[in-house]
Amino acid sequence: MVLVGLTSLGLLGVGAGWAVERHRASQPSAKNFERALAALFAKHRRDDGHMHYVGFQAKHVEFCLALPMYPEPDARSKVRYPLAWHMDFREGESNASRSQQLKQLDALTGAGLLAKVDLPAAGDAAKRVARYRLTSKGWAASNWKVQSPCLVFGYQHSPLVTRFERKQTAGLPAGDWYEVVGTVGAGPIEDVAEWARSAEVRSAFPEIARQLAGVPFQILFKWDGKQWVDAQTFVLRQNGPQGEGNADTPPQPEPAVDEKTKRERDQLRKLAPPTVDEVKSILSTTYGEQQKRRSSLECIALPQADSSWLPVDKELTPWTPNRGYGRYEFAIFTNKSRPAYDRVWKRTLPYLEMLHSLGVMTKRSQQGMSGKGAEANVQFDADVYELAPPFSTAVDPELSHCLPLGKPTVEFVAVELSEPEHASVPQSYVRYKLRIRYKARPSWAKEPQVAGWEEVQNALQHGRACDGHFHFDRRERILMGGGGSCWWAFDSYAENG
Repeated sequence: MVLVGLTSLGLLGVGAGWAVERHRASQPSAKNFERALAALFAKHRRDDGHMHYVGFQAKHVEFCLALPMYPEPDARSKVRYPLAWHMDFREGESNASRSQQLKQLDALTGAGLLAKVDLPAAGDAAKRVARYRLTSKGWAASNWKVQSPCLVFGYQHSPLVTRFERKQTAGLPAGDWYEVVGTVGAGPIEDVAEWARSAEVRSAFPEIARQLAGVPFQILFKWDGKQWVDAQTFVLRQNGPQGEGNADTPPQPEPAVDEKTKRERDQLRKLAPPTVDEVKSILSTTYGEQQKRRSSLECIALPQADSSWLPVDKELTPWTPNRGYGRYEFAIFTNKSRPAYDRVWKRTLPYLEMLHSLGVMTKRSQQGMSGKGAEANVQFDADVYELAPPFSTAVDPELSHCLPLGKPTVEFVAVELSEPEHASVPQSYVRYKLRIRYKARPSWAKEPQVAGWEEVQNALQHGRACDGHFHFDRRERILMGGGGSCWWAFDSYAENG
């Protein structure tokens, strides 16, 4: 009986403490309204309709600057992947909108987020264009959205209530409504990104000054018996399904965890989460000099049959693993009837003619060559292309249709780790941005013919860009259950032409 009595007193104490706390929370005060506003903004952040990386749900609203893509540049890259895109603007041609656009681009260039180079205009060497492209610093400052990325300069601070007053508003249910007025923004200038603090950037992008000053808000709140609720949510509740829970019921403890889950959770908690250095080491064994097996990321891709990038009509010599080609040669049929969209004619042939003019490939004519597949019994006239010496011996013997660029080196742009707070079992997630560089130029790339081969020169100068998002297995210390991709960090003709 004594034990039961003590237990009852304990429960009574818990209930009384909860009631006191609820009474304090129900009082109209700047502190209570700021808590309600923070919860309201967090709810809108969860319901913003954007896809978030698993394990990386945003804790704060990002403030970012969209890259000034409009008015449309005079010329632009076909690809819009980070580091690969560029925009060209003719010099001396401007209006008010274009002047503001260039002011913003120049401000971002001065901050190191963009690079600007002066180039001759395509088709008219007498005219010049200014070309802008993203830098590694700019990519690091960009958010992680696949579509419409922008440059993050700060995060939303907790809302600041400047005043509140009781008010009855027509159209709302009777009761004590409070009009809450305040501001929300990026906080003091010390809390925004360093690159966004310069006078040049803030002058070019008024949005930064607006968020630093704080954006005013005015919201109506009402105490519903257990929390402060904004007018919109309150009305929706009145017209729709009632929310779960009861204002007169103290909060209940979390449901019990089964023994198997508890053991797994306890075991995982004893295992260390990943460190940035550990993740970098794993990524280096995947992409860099320490990679366990070679990949086509080390290569300049050559034209090949059935390629989605640079297809040819017929390959004339087979490729054998670990032995390569006897001679790497293929045919383009010159008298074949083709549709207007034929990729051999539209994409591969101009590329081959460029390589032939540079002396990288040789070409000879041949008649009476049989087709392949459904055209195996058809005879065609053909131009036969073959790599010229010394390139013919440079084809990789392990990777088909590949001129190797040498050992890759990884440059990390951003690596982020996350451990979701409310997961029942400890979880770790990783996302990253990196570049692959080719610093030791292979002997074939030193030949004078290669000086005019833009695809190779750009590959050696800019390398590739890669990003990814994975779950980290704490037991095996590996990345799993995610995905990553790589692309040339320039407007590659082979990939995007």
